[in-house]
Amino acid sequence: MNAHAVAQSLQPLRDVATALQVRALRDSNASAEVLAAALKRVRDEVFTYRHTAEALVAKVERSPRLCAGVLALLANRIAYSRVDYELFDEIVDKEFMAQATHYISAQMATVIGILPEYEIVEVFEMVHAYESIDDANFYLTHCETITQLDALQAAAHTPIAQKSIYLAITGMTLAALILSAVLVSPVLAIPCAIAGIVAGFVYRAAQQRHAERVKRTAALCADSNRVRCLQARFHTKEIAKRELESHKRTVKAFFGDMSPTSHLSGIFAVIQMHINIE
Repeated sequence: MNAHAVAQSLQPLRDVATALQVRALRDSNASAEVLAAALKRVRDEVFTYRHTAEALVAKVERSPRLCAGVLALLANRIAYSRVDYELFDEIVDKEFMAQATHYISAQMATVIGILPEYEIVEVFEMVHAYESIDDANFYLTHCETITQLDALQAAAHTPIAQKSIYLAITGMTLAALILSAVLVSPVLAIPCAIAGIVAGFVYRAAQQRHAERVKRTAALCADSNRVRCLQARFHTKEIAKRELESHKRTVKAFFGDMSPTSHLSGIFAVIQMHINIE
């Protein structure tokens, strides 16, 4: 089992190809090539999960606890991908998907069943921590961007407000024109008209610049909804940082010694090298 396959097997959930993505492409009448590529990615990922699971089960006696933990992570990715045999047209693909998903869930249940209770608790604590690390990192990376975006959006004028301001500028300009022409001198009406036009253009340019800033800031975070959901969970960067460090400690403790003197070998050693949480 090579390191690349393990890395692909244990990629963050948000990077997993899903059946929902394939169905969205079908609903949008995507080209056959695009759809085939999406299906291939789903099929390749499930193949990697199955291959990783088989390599683990073949050496389960070396570390049932570690095997159960990685099988649980693989089962999470299968569940998240929401794949089923109906996603594919070919019988061979349907059979493979059904067999792969059943194999991983069945082997996970079998291995967990031979663990003492305290190790079962450790397995599920590790799984929760491992999946939460990506959430915390994502939030810490993008929370300031979302805060800035919210501030920009709060400062932006709504279309109704913009119309009101344009009307106010126009009204004030007309009032100045009338007063200048009637009470002072018609000549002064010209500067008033120019001032009103300039004010309108200046306001419009300012709004356009603001809209561009909002657009550029929003582009820095492709999944703002996820950040907002995580904001409700973490509340502050400090809490997110503390949780992140706690989750890292939990994962490191579960997977054990990362040093070259580790007694595990084969698939387990590869996994230990991959779980390198700084």
